[in-house]
Amino acid sequence: MANPANKQHFINLLDTKLNANAIPTLNADGHANLLIAKTAVEYATRGITHVIGEDTDILVLLYHHAKPGTKGLYFKSEKSANKYPVWNILLLRESLGEQVCQLLLFIHAICGCDTTSRLYGIGKATALKKAQTDDVFVKQAKIFCSMVIKFGKLVKEPWSVFMEAGFVILWILCAKLNSVGKCQRVSHV
Repeated sequence: MANPANKQHFINLLDTKLNANAIPTLNADGHANLLIAKTAVEYATRGITHVIGEDTDILVLLYHHAKPGTKGLYFKSEKSANKYPVWNILLLRESLGEQVCQLLLFIHAICGCDTTSRLYGIGKATALKKAQTDDVFVKQAKIFCSMVIKFGKLVKEPWSVFMEAGFVILWILCAKLNSVGKCQRVSHV
């Protein structure tokens, strides 16, 4: 499937055959993760929904977009059932709290995801803890999250905005620690 035209032709053929057999399909214009997550959240309002995949981006999107009161939403890795858990999205979302779940896209982007590299020395656990305990971090994260969508339209790709936010927050943290020289060296990595 290296040839994009052949790949699209195959997708169209498969889509037609599945729809002819009363199996609904959706086609993503770009990256499919958001479509998968939003569709799963929508289906979870009508019944228990399981998402099976390998992509951490999908898991994060499920936490971010899940709605309280749905029938059940679960994420399971495609890998061996014994080694990897089934994630109860609603239960874990409740334990993280609404505010943290709304900042998960930002946290995931500045700590590395499919389309961004992580900031040096800042892991997901550290950023998650900051989102739970540091009011300055939360305030800055909310500002950048609000920049992604303006007037109901996507202004920039979320990951690029979140990476920009991460660098600004890194500078703020370094300024607090009086180690701006270290930040200058890190920013060029």
